[in-house]
Amino acid sequence: MGSSVKAAIPALLSAILLGLAFPPLPTFLLVFVAIVPWLQSLRAPDCRPLRSGALFGAIFMGSQMFWLVIFVGKWTGSTGLAMLPWVIATGLLIPFFMLLGWLIHQCYKLNAPWAIPLVWAGVEVLRSTLPGAAFPHAIVAIPLYVVPEIIQHASIGTMFFVSASVVLVNVVLLEVAERAPIRRTIVMASITAGVFMYSVYRHAEPQGGDTKTLVIGQLGTDLAFGDPSTEDMRVGEAVSEIAAKADSWNADLLILPEGLGVASGDSLPQVPFSMPATPVIFGTQRRSEHVYQSAYAFDGTLQSVDKTHLVVFGEYVPFRDSLPFLKSFNLPSGDLVPGDKVGLLKPSGIPVGVSICFETLFYDVAATQADMGARLLATISIDDWYAGSGMNQNLLAGTVYRAVENGLPMARAASLGESALIDSRGNMLARAPFGKRFALRTTVKLPEKTDAFAYRSAFPIIAMLTCVGVAIASFASKRKKSAPSK
Repeated sequence: MGSSVKAAIPALLSAILLGLAFPPLPTFLLVFVAIVPWLQSLRAPDCRPLRSGALFGAIFMGSQMFWLVIFVGKWTGSTGLAMLPWVIATGLLIPFFMLLGWLIHQCYKLNAPWAIPLVWAGVEVLRSTLPGAAFPHAIVAIPLYVVPEIIQHASIGTMFFVSASVVLVNVVLLEVAERAPIRRTIVMASITAGVFMYSVYRHAEPQGGDTKTLVIGQLGTDLAFGDPSTEDMRVGEAVSEIAAKADSWNADLLILPEGLGVASGDSLPQVPFSMPATPVIFGTQRRSEHVYQSAYAFDGTLQSVDKTHLVVFGEYVPFRDSLPFLKSFNLPSGDLVPGDKVGLLKPSGIPVGVSICFETLFYDVAATQADMGARLLATISIDDWYAGSGMNQNLLAGTVYRAVENGLPMARAASLGESALIDSRGNMLARAPFGKRFALRTTVKLPEKTDAFAYRSAFPIIAMLTCVGVAIASFASKRKKSAPSK
C-alpha cells in the first residue's frame, strides 16, 4: 500500500463513519467516535492537513449534499443538471474542511487540543453564516436531536455548542488512547461530563405557562409534484376537513403548511378554502414588485411576514444572469426575493415566531423571534421536494434544536410530513404519520418568555474568534522559530 493511500485512510474512515451517523440512519452514537481516526492523523507532525481536509470534506459533504441530486432532478427532469449543483455545492464546501484540517493540526502543534472543539464549531459557524453562501447543513450536532436529554446545553450556546461537546468527546477518547498528560485529560473529561450533566438536569426541569390546544394540519397531498390541475381541489378538501376538526375541538390555533395560494400586496390571499373559524397560520407566495415566500396569520384580521433565508437552486439561482447555462434551471415559481427582516405573527394575541421550511436551519431566525417575545415557534413547509432524500429528517432535527435553544415549544406543519409538535425541551409530543392527511391535536404549555441564556448567540462568535486566535498563534510560532538567534 502506497504511503499516500495509507495517509488518506483516517480521513476517509472518519468521513464515512460521520456520514453514517446522520439521519435517516439510526446510528447517531457514531458521532462520539467517528472523528477519532482523522484527529489521530492530524496529530502527526508530518501530516498534510490541507489535503486531508479536502478528502474528508469531499466524502462527508458529498454524502450529505446528495439530496440535491434527488431534489433538483425531480424538477429539472435531467440527471445531468441535477448532478451539477451537487458537484458545485460540495466543491464550495471543501475549502471549509481544508481550513478545519489545518486548524486542528495547528492546535496539536501548539499543544492545545482543548481548542479543537472550538475551532470545529467555529468553522461550522463560518459556513453556516457566510453571506451569500450560508448553508447550516451537516452540523455535527444534528444526529443527537433524537436524544433531547443530552442536547440542552444548546440553550447556552446554540447547537454549535453541542457540536463542540461532541468533538470534545472524540478528543478525550484520543487523549486516553494516546496516553496524553493525565491532568489535561482529566480536565477535558470533567468539562465533558459537566456539560452533559447540565443537559440532563435542564431536560428534567419543569417549565410553566398557559396551556393551549394546537392543531397541526398535514394535508397528505403532494404540493411539489402532484397534478397541478387538481391541486386546488386537493388542498381545499384537505384544509376544509382539518379546519372542521380544529373548530370542533375549540383549538386555540391551527397551523397549516406553506404554498397554499397566492397573495397580491397586502390583500387576503387567494386560497382554495374558506378561512377557518379557528385562528390560523399558513403560507403562500406574496407578489408585489417582487415575489416572496410569506407566512400569514388570520383571526379576523390579516398579518404577514416574509421568508428571509432562501434555498439556493430551489428558490433562486445565483449568477443566472452571468452564466448562460444556468438559464436551464427553470424554478417552478421563478426566482424569489428574501424578506428584509424577521418578525412575529400574533393570531389571537399569541406571539408566534414563524419560519418557512429552510429557515428552520438558521439559529438566528428563531433566536431573534424569541428575543422579540415569541411564546411559540412554528415552521410551515413543503417537504415534498425532498421526499426520499433524508432531508426531511434533517429539517425536523433543526426544528428540535430551535425549540431547545430558545426554551420554547415548536410546531411543524408540512404537506406530506414531517409534521410534529416539540415541547420547550425538545421532546416530540406528537408526530403525524408521513404522507397521510392528518389533524394533529395536542396541548402544550406556552411559556411567558424564553428561559434560554440571554447571550447564547455569543458562543458562535467565541468559536470563530478561537479559529482566528489559533491561526495567529500558529503564524507567530513559525515566525519566532524562523527568527535568527542573537
